[in-house]
Amino acid sequence: MNRAVKILVGIVILGALGFFAYKNFSARQKESLKKAVKQEQQIWQHKTKSLEQEVTLLQQELEAVKPPAYPKEKATEAFGGPPGKVFQKDRKISFAETEREIASFFRYLDNQAYIAAYGLKGGTYKEFQEAVNSLSKNPPIITGEMDSLHRLLKNIAHLFRISGKKRITLANDILNNESDIIEPVMATFYLWFTLPDG
Repeated sequence: MNRAVKILVGIVILGALGFFAYKNFSARQKESLKKAVKQEQQIWQHKTKSLEQEVTLLQQELEAVKPPAYPKEKATEAFGGPPGKVFQKDRKISFAETEREIASFFRYLDNQAYIAAYGLKGGTYKEFQEAVNSLSKNPPIITGEMDSLHRLLKNIAHLFRISGKKRITLANDILNNESDIIEPVMATFYLWFTLPDG
């Protein structure tokens, strides 16, 4: 009986030691896990803060580079009124309205001093029609243009040869002088060419 008591006491003592060892080990593990989680949180907070600063800088850069909205007064002058419904989401614009805006834009160009310096007979609209006709009669090879530098240069030379220096210089001057309203102008030209009844 004495031996059984000793074994029982030994088992109880070993069980108690094992329990305390497990508790101690578990407490250390929890503490270690808490430290690791805290370190991980600090790392991610630092990364988040860094990314937020980068986003802020990129937004500031974007605002600095973003072109200002086109001047409404100049667009109204160029189109003979506000530039149609070109930028409205659910736009229903007629061909007649688009054609009126295009005609108004060519009249606007004819009244500009830099255009008058070219001494165009018949105005910019006639010059535009002649340029479109000559380019339509002699279209460049556009298939795989970017595959070959030679083909690309050939097309550039073709455009220059068919259009002529005067028209290319005129187009360049228009793009430079009307750059602030070029977006609604190009949108209107696109509609003019793509509307089904045009």
